[in-house]
Amino acid sequence: MSYVVLCLFCLAIACALALDCSLVWALLAGYMLFFAYAFKKGHSARELLAVSRDGIKTVFQIMSTLLCIGMLTGSWRASGTIAYLVDLALGTITPDIFLPCIFLCNCAISFLLGSAFATGATMGVISMSVANALNFSPLLTGAAILSGCYFGDRCSPMSTSLLLINTLCRTAYHRMARPLFKSAALAFVITLALYVVLSMQSHAEGDVPDISALFNQEYAMSWLLAVPAVLVLVLAFMRLHVRNAVLISTAVSVVLCYVFQEQSVSDILYALTLGFKAVHADVGRLMNGGGIISMAEVVGIVFISSTYAGLFRVSGLLDGQEHLVQRMSSKNTFLAYAGSGLLTGAIACNQTLAIMLTHQLTEPLAKDREMHALNMADSVMLLSAMIPWSIASTVPLTMSGAPLASIPFAFYLWLPAVVRFFYTPMIGSSKQAA
Repeated sequence: MSYVVLCLFCLAIACALALDCSLVWALLAGYMLFFAYAFKKGHSARELLAVSRDGIKTVFQIMSTLLCIGMLTGSWRASGTIAYLVDLALGTITPDIFLPCIFLCNCAISFLLGSAFATGATMGVISMSVANALNFSPLLTGAAILSGCYFGDRCSPMSTSLLLINTLCRTAYHRMARPLFKSAALAFVITLALYVVLSMQSHAEGDVPDISALFNQEYAMSWLLAVPAVLVLVLAFMRLHVRNAVLISTAVSVVLCYVFQEQSVSDILYALTLGFKAVHADVGRLMNGGGIISMAEVVGIVFISSTYAGLFRVSGLLDGQEHLVQRMSSKNTFLAYAGSGLLTGAIACNQTLAIMLTHQLTEPLAKDREMHALNMADSVMLLSAMIPWSIASTVPLTMSGAPLASIPFAFYLWLPAVVRFFYTPMIGSSKQAA
C-alpha cells in the first residue's frame, strides 16, 4: 500500500510538470494522500494535524527569511546592483579560455545572489548570448553555466537551499562555511581544469560584446552599486543572522534606488513586493523579477512539505526506503546520502522537497549535525540538478537557452559527490567515518 501512495504522489508531481502548474498543488495532493494513509493506519485526525503543525513550526523562521530575500532580490534589480555585477563579470571573459571564464563568472554571480535560478536568468542568459556571438558550443556553455549556478547555491550565505539545510540540521552558516569550501575544493579545481581542456579543443571566434551600453539605458552605473552585495556577505561572515544581513542590505539598496537611480517611492515598493520592472524592454528581459512574490511558490513548497516528516514518521510510510538507506550506509555513509539524493530528486522534481525528503531518510545516520549538513550539501543539493526532468536543472538551462544534454558536462554537479565518496573532511574536533 505504501508504494501505491508514493506512486500516486509521483503521478501528481508529473501531472503538475506536464500541465505547467505550480508544484504547490501537487504537494497539497501529496499531503492529502499521506494524511489519508496515516489515518487509515489508525492515527486520529487531531494527532495528524498536530504533527503537521509541529513540522511547520520548524521551518517558520526560514519562511520569513525567504520573504526577506525576495525583497532583497527586487531591490538589487531595481538599484542596478545585479546589472553592475554582471557587467563587471562579463569584462573578465577571454575567448581563448571561454569555458573556464563562463564557469567562474557564473560562480561569482551565484555566490553573490545565492540562487541558481537568478544566476541562470541573468549571467546565464548573457553567457549564452556571448557564446552565440563567438560561435561556441551551446552544449558546453550550458554545462559551464549550470556548474557555476550551483556553486553559489551550495555555499553562499544568501542561498535559500543552504539556509533550508542549516535549519533542518540545526547548524549555522559561520560553522559550515569552511567545511563547505574545503570539501569541494578538489572538485572545483578538477571542474575548472576540465573546462580549460574543453575550451582549448573548442575555439571561440570573435570578440566579447560590450553590454554596458544596454545597462546604461536603465541605470546610472557606479561602483557604489556593489555596496549592497559586499555588505550582505561581510555581515554574514561576521556571524550576523542571514535575515538581518539581508534586511540591512535591502535598506542600502532602497537608498540607492531613491537617491542614485532617482526612482519614486511607489516604484521601489513595487520592486520590493511584486518585483522590479525595467523601463527598457531589452533590460527587462535580464533584470525583471524578484520581490516578495517571487518567493511565494518556494515558501508554499517549504510550508506544505514541512508537514510530511511528521506524517511519514507516525505512518511508517518511508520505512522501506529507510531500510534501504541503512543498507547503503553499512557500505559507505556518503553513498546513502547520494543514493537518497538521487531518489528524492527524481521523485520530487525540485531541490527544496528533495532536500527535506533526504533529511527525513538520512537523519538516523547523523552522528554530528555539521557533518549531516555537509553530506546533504554535497549530495542532494547538487545531485537533484542531475535529474533531467527536475526544475533544478531545466529552469536554469531553459532560461539560458542551453540543451538538457549539457547536464552530464556540468561537472560541478557530480564531482563533489565523487570526491566525498572517498574522502570525509574534518569538522571541528569530530570526524565521521564514511
